[in-house]
Amino acid sequence: MKKIITLIIFAVGLTSCGNSHLFDPEDKVNTGSSLSGTPTTTGILPPFTGGGGGSLDVLLCHHPDAVNFDSSMWTSPGACTFTACDDESFVEHDLRVEYQKYIDKHGGSILDDPGKCKDKKQGEGYCDDALASNTGAYETCIYKGCGLEGYYEYQIYQDLITLHGDKVQRDDSLCLTPILYPGCTSLLAENMNPESDVDDGTCVFKACTDENFQEYNVDIITAIASYASEHGLNFDEINSSEGQCLTPIAVSGCMIEGSLTYNEHATIEDGTCKWSACLLEQYQEYDGAMEILIQNYAQVHSVSNVNDLVVSTCQNLRPKCEDSRAENEGKYELCHYHLCADPLYEEYPLYLEIKALADAGQATMQTSPSYCINLIKKEGCLEESAENTTIGANHENGTCLWKACLDEKYEEYNALTASIIQSYANQHGGGVSSYYENTCKTLKAKVGCTDPKADNYDSSAEVDNKTCKFKVCTDCKYVEFGANGSGTAYQKTLAASAYANLHGLSFTSVIVDNCKTPIGTHGCTDPYAKNYKGNAWSDNKTCVYKACLSGANYGGGSSNFMTPFINAYALEHSLNIVETTQNVSNSSNGKVYVVKTCHAGARKLVINLDSECLNSPYNSAYIKVQRAGLPTVSRPLTTPQNTAVYDVTNGQSYSVEIINGGVSVYHFSGTQSVSGSISGDTIHEISCK
Repeated sequence: MKKIITLIIFAVGLTSCGNSHLFDPEDKVNTGSSLSGTPTTTGILPPFTGGGGGSLDVLLCHHPDAVNFDSSMWTSPGACTFTACDDESFVEHDLRVEYQKYIDKHGGSILDDPGKCKDKKQGEGYCDDALASNTGAYETCIYKGCGLEGYYEYQIYQDLITLHGDKVQRDDSLCLTPILYPGCTSLLAENMNPESDVDDGTCVFKACTDENFQEYNVDIITAIASYASEHGLNFDEINSSEGQCLTPIAVSGCMIEGSLTYNEHATIEDGTCKWSACLLEQYQEYDGAMEILIQNYAQVHSVSNVNDLVVSTCQNLRPKCEDSRAENEGKYELCHYHLCADPLYEEYPLYLEIKALADAGQATMQTSPSYCINLIKKEGCLEESAENTTIGANHENGTCLWKACLDEKYEEYNALTASIIQSYANQHGGGVSSYYENTCKTLKAKVGCTDPKADNYDSSAEVDNKTCKFKVCTDCKYVEFGANGSGTAYQKTLAASAYANLHGLSFTSVIVDNCKTPIGTHGCTDPYAKNYKGNAWSDNKTCVYKACLSGANYGGGSSNFMTPFINAYALEHSLNIVETTQNVSNSSNGKVYVVKTCHAGARKLVINLDSECLNSPYNSAYIKVQRAGLPTVSRPLTTPQNTAVYDVTNGQSYSVEIINGGVSVYHFSGTQSVSGSISGDTIHEISCK
């Protein structure tokens, strides 16, 4: 009861003190109920501490935004607790700043509440770049990066400089991940890389592993073995001793492998070698190769008695070969024979005799056809195609007989058999009829050339045997040339082509060259030249061209399509190109003249053909061009040429026809006209696809 009364008295005393307040007059505090009533701050006022008079800590919050706000609080502000957004990139963070000011003055605390962060700050002065070190701050972006090249973060630093230039600050504390350079780090290795800082097990060593050489070093070998073990490798895979063991440690002894006293560690031969061998020919254990080896060794090392170097293994005496027919007569060994195993030869009986001895182990032999010399003569018919071939015969006696039909008029006729019989009859004499039995039964239709247009036409032939031949000329330099679209020669050329196609033959296989009378002699053979001579078969370097190689080109264009043709002609004939305004008719003296046509009225008729217009053979295709007031030009197409060019003048009419195989595959006509400025040549693009 005493404590309650004291509390009330103390609380009442707080209402005066000479108009002074225990809280800041600027704080807007709702004092709650009247002074005469009981405060409605249940649970806010803590109990008194101390004795009878004691003291009282009053913790009251009357800030309306606090989580522990109580509108009944009428006394000084106490420890308010706020919840606020702690992210500066949100508008709500500004309110936290105000709360902090309040707490700095009156005490209290702020609890972070991400749910309070709602409106993101935008606009000038706000950094929203994720690459910035202060991203999300309401201030100018700040960029920092690692400036040490040995770290992976260095590249990010370089990228920031590329994007933001001198705004980027170097901060080596951001260098976190060093770049490692794997490689071989062993100082003993052949491929040691001084720039590597991590060993990746790729070291390769070269060290002598033979203890009998001065280059052998146990420490090095131990180090290599340790490296192999550390990296899970095989010693022999990472070390090569080839060429490393050079200086053997001097050790005297026998150095001949296979000898009884061989010392594998010897480096100086001292002549102490001994062998287990038999050097006497009359014994089966005799080894001739070993005898030569030991004799040479004794001579080199000044051993007078060869037997001092041998532990004899001679035990079994062998007979001496005394057969004069043997290859080794007089030697202490089994007789050895070279024999013929072919029963057709006179040497065969000896083979049977010796074979029996060899089977009993009393001789050795070798057979080969080269040992068969004298053939046993057995006469008979040797021809395999004959009816009475004599098996085993090796000498032809002219007795062969055939069953055959040698008359071509019969179905049973076989040309190969007829040829064999005829040849046999010629060799052995007598008529052909002596060597065959006639088997002709069924007459067959007569074969031959059945095309009336062919030069070897056989009117009696019933079946064509693809033998027709046509005399034609395919060279345009001859009068007989048959590709001009008319005449007997042209018709025969067409007939030959048709015959070849009908029977699946090549055109060249059915024709016979009929070029006899040459036409023309020398002249300009380039159809692009203005003095082109169509019947010339040999160029005499006289071609003259009309073109514009410099200055304002014809038609107002910027290039001259004639240039490559003129250059090609000049290069082929080793000529110099000379432009002239004179109307030159022929070139000469190592020059090719080009009459300049650099004026507005010059035009060209350009014909572009695709490859389908010129089906093989080309020797029957040509371009026929007619221009008003000029002779008709027929240019044969002996090779695939896809462009033809002709001069035309203003108002000149023309017609062009493409002929292949005697058939007009394309025809067109027109008129060159000039009005005002000329935009270009008349170009015809022809597609036969």
